[in-house]
Amino acid sequence: MVQSRGAQISIAVVCMILGIMLAVQYNTTVFHKASMIPTTQSIENIAAMLDSSTKENEALNEKVASLTLQLDNVRQVDQALADLQKELVNTQKIAGLSELEGPGLVITVNDRPNNLQNNNNPNEDLIHEADLLMLINELKASGAEAITLNNERITAMTEVRCAGPVIIVNQNRIGTPFVISAMGNPDLLESGMNLGGGIFRQLKFQGFEISMEKSELIQMPANNQQPKFVFGKSK
Repeated sequence: MVQSRGAQISIAVVCMILGIMLAVQYNTTVFHKASMIPTTQSIENIAAMLDSSTKENEALNEKVASLTLQLDNVRQVDQALADLQKELVNTQKIAGLSELEGPGLVITVNDRPNNLQNNNNPNEDLIHEADLLMLINELKASGAEAITLNNERITAMTEVRCAGPVIIVNQNRIGTPFVISAMGNPDLLESGMNLGGGIFRQLKFQGFEISMEKSELIQMPANNQQPKFVFGKSK
């Protein structure tokens, strides 16, 4: 009986201790959960921070879009300037205003020796401006990109005309031997000049001293006489 009472007391003490422990644990859990519940003030702060971050992000996106547009505009301007520069260089080449070098064909032509012909007209033994112009035109038709005649650059404004025993080119007098330098593909230029019925073969057949030679490097000067337009106006 005494042991039973003692056991009951022990059980009661253990139950009391367990109850106290459970109570303490419950209070701790409730306090922890209560501390995790955001207050109205903290919610407002978080909302304000989110709104500020959103506005900053939108401002940065607008700035990026603006800078991207500016960069595109700069690239377009740079490309336009590069295109204009390229067009200017090509125009200067075509107009003969820039020095050039490259491969091509060199034709040398001279008057016909008098002793090869039995006639009384010495004019028929001379190379005339018409012969030179036909040679120049056939070189152009064969793909020549630039041409000189006795180191005078041939352009759209160049005159080639007789003046007594000499030829005038770019207002300068030149005489025999006439050396025509054409820049382009040497093989194509040579093939074009060797076509049957061409002026090169005609002059050779008639006894004129004429020859041609391919060259890997031809130096061409610029035409320093730039044309002046007085009557021609741009539309």
